[in-house]
Amino acid sequence: METEEPQPNAVLIGKDRAGKGWPTEKIEQALLEIIRDGMLETTEDFDVQSDLFNAGLDSMAIMQLLIFIEQRFSVALPAQEVNKANFHSVRSLAHLIGERSNPASHCG
Repeated sequence: METEEPQPNAVLIGKDRAGKGWPTEKIEQALLEIIRDGMLETTEDFDVQSDLFNAGLDSMAIMQLLIFIEQRFSVALPAQEVNKANFHSVRSLAHLIGERSNPASHCG
């Protein structure tokens, strides 16, 4: 699978394995695709702001997402960040992935 080049005017968060920035929209789209591809039963109006828990997110689906995130974005989320606030929506999860993939944002 080829990695798409980021668009020049896109807001970048995260990095792919080659160190290129991931546009926020690409992270959200990748998450939406895996969720819609059978992880959860979603309706046509399910989008990046929809509540994942209302859509049926459970511990098994969270584990699938964690594996996907680690494989696709090379980001391992620490246990303390696996919480309802961070997994509330695709948008909140994409934001977390972006933060964790930027070493400067969580040094300390």
